[in-house]
Amino acid sequence: MSIDIIAEAVAKSKEHWIEFLRDIVNIDSGTDYKEGVDLVGSYVAEKLKDLGFDINIFREEIYGNHILACRNRDVKPRILLVGHMDTVFPRGTAKERPFTIKGNIAYGPGVLDMKGGIMVMLSALDALRETGSKVYRNASICVFLNSDEEILSPSSSQKIDDEAKQTDLAIVFEPARPDGGYVRRRWSVARLRIISHGIAEHAGWISGGKGASAVHELIHKLIMLLEKLEGKGQVLINIGVIRGGDRFNVVAPYAEAELSLRAPTLEEIEGIIRNIIGDIINKTFYEGTKSELEIITKWPPLLDNERNRYALGYFQKAMHELGKELKIADSSGASDGNHISQYTAVVDGAGAYGEHLHSPREYIEIDKTFERTVITARALEIFYEEHIYK
Repeated sequence: MSIDIIAEAVAKSKEHWIEFLRDIVNIDSGTDYKEGVDLVGSYVAEKLKDLGFDINIFREEIYGNHILACRNRDVKPRILLVGHMDTVFPRGTAKERPFTIKGNIAYGPGVLDMKGGIMVMLSALDALRETGSKVYRNASICVFLNSDEEILSPSSSQKIDDEAKQTDLAIVFEPARPDGGYVRRRWSVARLRIISHGIAEHAGWISGGKGASAVHELIHKLIMLLEKLEGKGQVLINIGVIRGGDRFNVVAPYAEAELSLRAPTLEEIEGIIRNIIGDIINKTFYEGTKSELEIITKWPPLLDNERNRYALGYFQKAMHELGKELKIADSSGASDGNHISQYTAVVDGAGAYGEHLHSPREYIEIDKTFERTVITARALEIFYEEHIYK
């Protein structure tokens, strides 16, 4: 099918999908706000039903529910489209800075990461349906939308991987790189927690006091960790959260820090955990304290391998039909594409076009985002055409 026909279908439904984006951006859906994530999920599930998908809800107690929606599930080839409904923003953010359009720019919490990506995914499916596309009619297409990607998908990654193992092509709708590039390679990442235990005591009891501050112990450990890792080669460390103590005048009996560690390979991360962080955990600065390391999650890298390069070729051909070249980029950020890529071909970064994700300045460029809708739809057609005739 001509890419111009797809572009025309996308243009006709553009205002409809912008209103859909407005609706979901104006719902707070931070990972820890289950009610909000589930409300976003109800909007998305309704759209997927309208598009002819069968809906399966994975119900969760702590995090939001996950959605698996499929059509033609038992046929081949099989396509998996992946996105997440959670954001990094706390409750109340949507009211403080709701979805706003100024010219060709749309602002709002999560508009880029990745509610705009959800819009790209669904509007591409809508265009394929409206144009009677063969890939829409005949291929197996499943959509997996999870609720906990921003904390490395603890309750959903295995469910996504179970689908990926049965899939011929997966597309992840994380944001485009700032120049519009699709993601070729992502670093490995680990989410860690360092916990220090101390002994509570009155903070003013100098003589004969038996207290031992977990906060002081943790601070020393974190300083040593930064000295050894920050700015040293291809390693990124971010201490994102520190908690500890009960009152200003009580020696803290407990403290913890949550951090991310990123490197090109999982082996490098495991070596840092074993040889550097492990030594720091075992070192005691204050007598009476003890510390431990919790490895919450470790993800492998998204690799630049042959099957992923071949999958990017579908998008390259779609871009050529628009008279443009595909841009590709590497990222030290992680996505569900990291673990999906262990099982099938992945194209990542297929979502919205914009900048400043995870910040109050987050935005998308509307026209370029809908162009990515056209590219996704046509790339799926090219994949189907090449698969059935090879």
